[in-house]
Amino acid sequence: MDSVGIIQCAFSEDVDTIFWYNTTDLLKSDAIITLQDTVKYGTGLESGEFDIEPNGSLIITNVSLKHEGTYTVIKLDSPTSRPVKYIISVLVFAKTFDRQPIIRACGNKSGICFQTFQPNSEIVCTLRDARPVIPVKWMVRTADGDRNISSALVVTNDTRTYFTSRVTATNPFVYSEILSLLVCTADGPPGLLEKNESLVLLQNRDETLMNVKPKTIFVERDTKIQLHCTYSNISYVVWQVNQSPEVAFKTIAYAVYAGETFTHIIYENYRLQQTSLVVDGIRIEDAGTYRCITGNGYEDDVIAYDLQVFVFPDPGYVTVDGCDHQQYCVLEVQPQGNLTCRLRIIYPQVELDITQVIEQSSNSLIFYDKSITTTESRGTFDVLLKAKYRHSGAVLSRLTVNCEVVGVNIDALHLSTTFDLLFINGGESTTTGENLSSDGHSYWIIAVVLAVLLILFSVCGAIIYKVRDRRGKGRKGNYSEYKITNRADRDKILTNLRNGDRNEEQAKKQSMKNPDEVIPMIAKGDYPGKKDMFISQLKAKYQDLYDAVQPISYIRDRLYCVDRVFVEGGIEYLVAKDRIEGQGTWDKLCSYHDILHNERVKSTRRIIEGEPGYGKSTLTVQLTYDWCNKIPLSYLKDIDVLILLRLRQLGGVTSVYRAIKQFLLPKDSKLTESDIADIIDECSSVLVILDGYDEYPDQDVHVDSDVTSIIMRKMFQQFEVILTTRSSYLPKKYPALTKRLKLTGFDDIARDQYIRKAVVGDDVKAAEKIKQKLKENPVLLDLFQVPLFFVMFAHMSYESKQFQKFNSVTSFFRYMISCFHSHMKNKMEDENVKKYDLFETEHTELDRIAFDGLSRKDQRIVWTKDYMCERLGQEFYDQYVRIGILVEEEVLDISDDPNAIISEHIQYKTEVRFYHKLFCEWYAAHHLSAYASRHDVNFDPWKESKESKRSYTDEDSLKNGNVEEPEYENNIEGQTGQTGHYLKYLDPFDLQYVYRFSCGLNRIAADKIIGYLKTHQDATKSAILCILEKSGRMEDLLKDVKDLCSKQVDIYERDSLLLQRSTIQLLEIALANKISISRVYLGNCYSTVDLRGGNHLQLKSNLSIPVLTTLNRLDIVEQGREITSEEFTGILQYSSKCLALKELWFTYCLLPQSVQAESVSVLRSRNVKVIWDLRGHYPWGGYQLNLQSCLWEGTDDYGGGMMTDEDYQSEVEYFRQEYGTLRRQ
Repeated sequence: MDSVGIIQCAFSEDVDTIFWYNTTDLLKSDAIITLQDTVKYGTGLESGEFDIEPNGSLIITNVSLKHEGTYTVIKLDSPTSRPVKYIISVLVFAKTFDRQPIIRACGNKSGICFQTFQPNSEIVCTLRDARPVIPVKWMVRTADGDRNISSALVVTNDTRTYFTSRVTATNPFVYSEILSLLVCTADGPPGLLEKNESLVLLQNRDETLMNVKPKTIFVERDTKIQLHCTYSNISYVVWQVNQSPEVAFKTIAYAVYAGETFTHIIYENYRLQQTSLVVDGIRIEDAGTYRCITGNGYEDDVIAYDLQVFVFPDPGYVTVDGCDHQQYCVLEVQPQGNLTCRLRIIYPQVELDITQVIEQSSNSLIFYDKSITTTESRGTFDVLLKAKYRHSGAVLSRLTVNCEVVGVNIDALHLSTTFDLLFINGGESTTTGENLSSDGHSYWIIAVVLAVLLILFSVCGAIIYKVRDRRGKGRKGNYSEYKITNRADRDKILTNLRNGDRNEEQAKKQSMKNPDEVIPMIAKGDYPGKKDMFISQLKAKYQDLYDAVQPISYIRDRLYCVDRVFVEGGIEYLVAKDRIEGQGTWDKLCSYHDILHNERVKSTRRIIEGEPGYGKSTLTVQLTYDWCNKIPLSYLKDIDVLILLRLRQLGGVTSVYRAIKQFLLPKDSKLTESDIADIIDECSSVLVILDGYDEYPDQDVHVDSDVTSIIMRKMFQQFEVILTTRSSYLPKKYPALTKRLKLTGFDDIARDQYIRKAVVGDDVKAAEKIKQKLKENPVLLDLFQVPLFFVMFAHMSYESKQFQKFNSVTSFFRYMISCFHSHMKNKMEDENVKKYDLFETEHTELDRIAFDGLSRKDQRIVWTKDYMCERLGQEFYDQYVRIGILVEEEVLDISDDPNAIISEHIQYKTEVRFYHKLFCEWYAAHHLSAYASRHDVNFDPWKESKESKRSYTDEDSLKNGNVEEPEYENNIEGQTGQTGHYLKYLDPFDLQYVYRFSCGLNRIAADKIIGYLKTHQDATKSAILCILEKSGRMEDLLKDVKDLCSKQVDIYERDSLLLQRSTIQLLEIALANKISISRVYLGNCYSTVDLRGGNHLQLKSNLSIPVLTTLNRLDIVEQGREITSEEFTGILQYSSKCLALKELWFTYCLLPQSVQAESVSVLRSRNVKVIWDLRGHYPWGGYQLNLQSCLWEGTDDYGGGMMTDEDYQSEVEYFRQEYGTLRRQ
């Protein structure tokens, strides 16, 4: 209305005449406008109300309500042709007063609003002043799309021109209980509304929310806290806080992930990171009970935290008047007096107490008249304890006293100070606010000490004089020479110097065995600001690391700062050992900052585990960035020195100080190993990061190295140490106090964050294109849990317009390698391409080097440049370095040759490694697949055999000019017993990709390798992954599946998503081909039975197992979980559809006392055994379900007889005592 309107036609301009009528009664009306040839006329044209276009379209110059009706148009193609008539209905519409549906509870708020739904209330949506009528309706948005709910629509027409639609819903919680995302949708003509829908997130006012037990978390003031919430399968999240029992919870933030992501922060001091709530610089007033409510339209979950804020005192210990606290305190006191302890600036309010550490009747110490004074200032407290004491024991007796914090449940504030009281005779009682010596006894002690020191100085002076006299002319310039006989003597000397033993005479005696061998040592000098110089040089080295991150190694013109591309994946820590899996239960950390800060993983020794490509090394580089730049939220800002050592470089380097000198400091550094030792000794806080224990050449070498001493806490006891490694390469020994963490990779949210942060920035369309390519490759979804693979995929798919589909990790890695080569090939001259193509396809020698390096007991994955050039050829070597598959590193080389001259002792050499160990495994797999395709590998690989005579083609033989082929290659044909040594050290758990790549590269090799893996029960999971890598005949695949299903098939919670999906895929293949499945064992991974979706058994990973009609036995093992009656019934219904099922076992979980008869009717007809084994009495079980009475009765080995109420209560009590609070899914 009130604008130009056009009734469109598409007549040819050759038409003779067109007549328009605003009625269907043509006999009583004239045409309102006529177009004859090119001439227009009629009453409508004369009044200016109508016009006509050359193609016959009618123009209404100003549309009003009167123009609504039926129009007729007559067309004559020629004066003699038959007229053609068209009837057209015209509907007048007007843009609405409301630009989108209006939800009454939200008003005109933009975006998605949040409201609490009160019982017996209604939720109303309106659309005012629309023409024509635009109906609105309520729907619920779920993870599966929009679902209808019951609602009432009313349309009113007060002005007879415009219409108002009003829809009301009274029960929005049809599909869920706590959260419901309602959508008010308008179904009208396009262009009338700016938005056709409005959304409101409703929370049901359900009292069950108040029954959620919060988890207590303590956090220090002014630090960052990240409260974790559920990540998987959620559509919306709400965060609320309650800071006073007198008031209700208030909503502080919420987000919706269904459709477009929407986030709303109500209070500025909070923010959302994915689904977690983050508080930067937490304050005391931020304490309270926080809860996270999540939902997906069908299921809701609530997690609650009792957040308690504390302030660590300054200084961070209990002070005692009279003690300087720089060393252990001994107060010389009278037998009777006063003692005072203090704490400053602490929160919450605490109390102090003072006690004797060891009660001794002969030395009784009595404290009395204790008084505590507490003063408050700016929200914190100062606490002062005064106590009188009386001692009736012997003179000069010494007692230990402890002053400690009491009455607080925060571990970080369990502070105490221990000191000694040395009692002397005296007169009147005095207050011991200082060390007393009034009777002169202390002067006597001091005199004796001075006399002893004088004698020691005299002896030392005589020794020094003799040592210098013996050296005579041996001193030259700024060097002193130590004579050594072998490397062991030399290392002992360095160790003595390193540990603070500066007795030159002792060192010289150690080295006098052979006067012909000499090593120079730089004399200790006084360099100004050595510590500052050391830190400055470390930071320069680390900057070279964190400013040169290459997501794709062949694109060298794009270097990123690590903080520009670093995205946090999942991090978990080991909570306790788990009897089901033998591994342990893990819980999540919110952020990588928690590794050093969270009380749950507080220790001086931490191991961070992660599979290949999960970002262990990238995390260490991010930590160096945080330290160098003093990131405010990082614990590292307060660390004096951070040492990052790559263990792959430390083969044969036994001294950590030498490693620092050799790999971290510049060539021209004036700092010696002795200087480094002195600087580190003087530091109050040091973090040592040992990266890549799985790549450490000396891990199985029995040498007394500093690395081993540091791990075992025999060295750097007071410093914090982080060790990174693959999970299958943990040190054989490590202290019991060591905390274990692991990286779990990228989820959907982390992948999305990486795309936006590191690849496309604000380019939304580019981000969607990458996501679309990911959807087109579903086989890669599990693979891209591995950050390395996803990072390469994201950058390559962004760079390339053409990106193919993949069906295995091998096909993807093959494509990735081809991208490395094609990128460089495009930059080459035409005449060089042919030779380059040859290098791309012919890499047999590189394959052999990679395989030899990995198949040793002490893996070698770093080589010298000279060795690699000799083996590969200079041109081949240069090509692979240029494209980024091989990487050079320059390191300091300290010679062990005693005949070397002084200038040759310290030199630099170039070492070479693969861009990532996975690339090494790729090329090693080429060698293995080629070998396995020609030779038999069916043997018992787990049987002990004689020591291998394998001779490696290594650098030592190369230097001697003797490059031999290993014996296993020359003597292997037809001798399967020898083949065991070929794969002896290729651990399928550590080097799974070698096996998987090999199976994907060669079908013949795959059959043999899979047969090899099947010979060992623990390698079954590796066999599953290999089966799905290979391509070939269906008959071969079915044979492998049949072999695997004849044994127990395990699915554990700890298994990767890829392994779980692969296992389920094999079960589905067995099901489709009617292959019998012996036993399926679900370890801590069962979630629920999806009765709506066709009776799938759903895992905690959100994967589903279909009804397995060929399954013989199903084990559901859930440690410490209570299975509800509804869940138990669902499992029984699922089991009843497994037609071949004979046994159903439940272990370590609490089941209902009885079950409904209809739930077991099918199982009864097939006489299926249902066993409940709460206490782990396998293979006898505990109770068996009587399918007639639907009650439990003891098995024969468990005493038999029907379970009584007392028996069931006894099982419940055992369950609670063993596992604590009942755990439900």
